[in-house]
Amino acid sequence: MKELFLALAAQLQDKIPELVWIDLYSRQFENLSESYASLLPAVLIEVAVDWSGVSKGVQNGSTLVVLHVGQDCYEDTYSQSPQQAEALARLFDLPQRIYVALQGLTGATFSGLERTRSEPDTDYTNLNVQRITFRTIISDAEAVQPVNKIKLVPDLKLGKNVIPDQVYPELPIYPEGT
Repeated sequence: MKELFLALAAQLQDKIPELVWIDLYSRQFENLSESYASLLPAVLIEVAVDWSGVSKGVQNGSTLVVLHVGQDCYEDTYSQSPQQAEALARLFDLPQRIYVALQGLTGATFSGLERTRSEPDTDYTNLNVQRITFRTIISDAEAVQPVNKIKLVPDLKLGKNVIPDQVYPELPIYPEGT
């Protein structure tokens, strides 16, 4: 999951440089004081995985990535506001740019991200929070135990495969040319 988070953060920083704060989600917006207002716009990343076994030591995880996109919300968006067009553009354009930046993003341990849901989070005053949900599959093979492989080589005299440099005292020794 670390690779997924780092890939998301790097892609967001690269494609949307005006993002001030990218972090793991831990309900930070609930306690956002005025001193943290300078950290907006922000993307807080939440990851939930349902794991299933593929083989011994390998698991795939059906993964939901929820981005909590926070922006200050001081402009008026009502229909008669002279600032409506600018306010709506600012509030809706950032989540759309995030979608464009992340849709299809892949990594060594996760499949291409696919957006599945967008919704407002209306639990805040003077803070606009949009939740954007992506789906992906994560593969984790870190629990695979190494396998000791023995290299066999053909021994044409014996007519079978043998382990090199292994001494078999019970095997007859053939003179050269026989």
